[in-house]
Order: sequence, then C-alpha cells, then structure tokens
Amino acid sequence: MTDVLVVGSGPAGLALAAHLSETGLRVVGLSPDPHAPWPNTYGVWVDEISPLGYAPYLAHVWSDTVADLGGGRVALNRTYGRFDNAALQKHLLSRCEQAGVTWLTGTAARAEHSAVGSSLHTTDGRPHSARLIVDSSGHTAKLVTRPPGTPAFQTAFGVVGRFSAPPVAPGQMLLMDFQDDFLSPTERHTPTF
Repeated sequence: MTDVLVVGSGPAGLALAAHLSETGLRVVGLSPDPHAPWPNTYGVWVDEISPLGYAPYLAHVWSDTVADLGGGRVALNRTYGRFDNAALQKHLLSRCEQAGVTWLTGTAARAEHSAVGSSLHTTDGRPHSARLIVDSSGHTAKLVTRPPGTPAFQTAFGVVGRFSAPPVAPGQMLLMDFQDDFLSPTERHTPTF
C-alpha cells in the first residue's frame, strides 16, 4: 500500500513528496501534469531557506526589504528572495524521480478516511488508496472543507512588472503595502493583516 499520496505538484507538493520518499516511505503524487510550469511567483525569507539548500534556486534577492503600514516605510532588516520557478521545479522533480516518487495523472475529487487508511477518488472516478493523503493543491484545494461562515484565510500574491518610473527605491522590496492615501475617506478601513 502507498504510505502517502500527495495531491498537487507545486513547490509544497514536490518538496513534501521528495522528502518523504527520501526517508523510505512509498510516495505517490497526483497532479494533472507535474511538469506544467508554475504560474505564481514564490517569495521567501532567505535566512529560512539557506539552511535547507534552496538559496541557489532564487532568481532575485533584496537586502533592502520594507513594509508600508500606512504611516510610512518600516525597514524589516531581513533579506527576501524570489524563486526561479523553472530551476526550483527542475530540482524538486529530479529529487522526486531519484527518490522513487511515482505520479498519477488526474485531479482529486474527494477522499474517504477510515482507521486503516484513506481512499482518494479522482474526477474521472478512479480510486487510489494510501495510509495518508496530503492535499498540497493550493488555493483551490479539492479536499479541504471550510465550514460556512469561516473567516477569510490568508493569501498573498506577487507581481513581476516593468515600470516607467520605479514605485520603490532601486533595489528595494516593498512587502506588505497598506498605503491607502489614494482612497477617499469613506473607502479607507483599518488594515487587517
């Protein structure tokens, strides 16, 4: 029987599948296409990933990282990086392959759990059994049920763009921008993050 079935082939899914398989567990991944390019950008604190060996997969690093909390810029005094998606994905897929992770092609529809394991059903009706199923499919997770009325959950997004005039100082990363001075007084609200 499969020990762990990992749903999703983004950074979290690939890293988890590779690591678990490297420890000797039998790991299967489920994804429509584990080799499909990642559409999102992924940023991290460099001091958190350097000990894990992921710093070589950064496309860009900012040592001048600030936040604007609506009352001016605050220096965060930490180095921030943005991953090179293609390089990181290639590295993680290689680790998965070397560790023996096998991939099923498909999309998760639902899961059933019992005391002896779990069964995942894909949208085409195929069942797959494992001792544990981990949903790493991201924002639109198919196996995570949020009760009605559940408060919002955190999400973040990054923009890679070209500007005619820089919106920040050269070489600076603006993280968490709560500026609202461009809004009318009735449109302004207290930041919740």
